[in-house]
Amino acid sequence: MRSDMKNNSLMKFCLKTLLLVVILFGIDRLIGTAFESMKDVGLEKNPADENYTAYYAIEKVNTDVVVIGSSRAAHHYVPSILEKELKMSVYNCGQDACFFMYQNCVINMMLERYIPKIIIWDIQPGSFIGTLDREFLNVRLLTPYYYENEFAKKYVDCESSRMPYRMVCRMYAYNSKLHNYLLPIFMHTDASKKGYYPLPVKGYKYPKMRIEKDKGEQTINERMMTLFETTIKKCKQNGVKLFVFVSPSFSSETDCVKQVVKELEMIAEQNNTSFGNYMSDETFISNPKLFKDASHMNDNGARIFTDIIAKRILYDFSK
Repeated sequence: MRSDMKNNSLMKFCLKTLLLVVILFGIDRLIGTAFESMKDVGLEKNPADENYTAYYAIEKVNTDVVVIGSSRAAHHYVPSILEKELKMSVYNCGQDACFFMYQNCVINMMLERYIPKIIIWDIQPGSFIGTLDREFLNVRLLTPYYYENEFAKKYVDCESSRMPYRMVCRMYAYNSKLHNYLLPIFMHTDASKKGYYPLPVKGYKYPKMRIEKDKGEQTINERMMTLFETTIKKCKQNGVKLFVFVSPSFSSETDCVKQVVKELEMIAEQNNTSFGNYMSDETFISNPKLFKDASHMNDNGARIFTDIIAKRILYDFSK
């Protein structure tokens, strides 16, 4: 009798636990679907919003020319100047604090959907040195694509060995993003700048030259170099004209950075890809008034630089 009661109690407990798991699973999937719907509505109503740059690049951009990179890309390439010179449509998909691995992932995801004529890829040599910690600062921008895209999955999984387990929960993919999804739905962003975010030219103290130094023994990440070359080859196979640039900064180059640039340039050259290093270009580092800070040019600097880039692209096409 007592044994039967214990068995019944255990059965009830198991059924309740199972029911709770099913309810939690349903809530998890429901919330995930709600966030996905909010993203879709926001992309439809306000695609130019800064919160949606990654999603626009992956799902919507269809211009002849696409700019990919971090904040240096977002602040250094003026689409209106490129459009005027190249006679092509242009969109700037630069994303703040999103470095090589994010950029590499976005380019590959974008190429699965459509093939632009030109990709301008603004590279930061520091991404290829030492640890990968900062490569995952904004990994959550791509977690919504984890379940459907192999490139996104590989990138997200690289962040931590725990990520595959965390990503079982759909809510985790959208964690901390509620305001990012809601604000663009109720606000309007000026789409005329096409992803370019100009930095002011006045109202602050112009920067002093930042002197960079090698920090102990630093090694070049060969895995990143391999990813870089693989993506170059994929662009070439798809008929995309890829231009890789290192845009100006108001800082010195360390020996390790110089070595990275040398290797990147060699890989580009071996694959017939245009590469331009403007990091320490005299036109810019001789004039602090072209910079907002040591890492970013202001609008004046960006316009001068974009004009140089446009002419460089036209020259390469004329050869």
